[in-house]
Amino acid sequence: ILNNKQGVPICLVGRVPIRVKGKVNKFDHLELSNTPGVAIVNNITQDYFAIALESNDAWTEKTVLCVTQLKV
Repeated sequence: ILNNKQGVPICLVGRVPIRVKGKVNKFDHLELSNTPGVAIVNNITQDYFAIALESNDAWTEKTVLCVTQLKV
């Protein structure tokens, strides 16, 4: 939480809440969407940056606990 301060929160590695658009299941791979700061599920390619640790059936944007990893 930024507490009214300027800046953008980022995470390189660890368990963090991520804004996700669309239905997500536990262990789904997440990649960046066209909306800045929001991820979508993509289990087909290897271009993911996070793995969902919980499921959510809502098709709207929501926050999902995920584990992120740094890929170089």
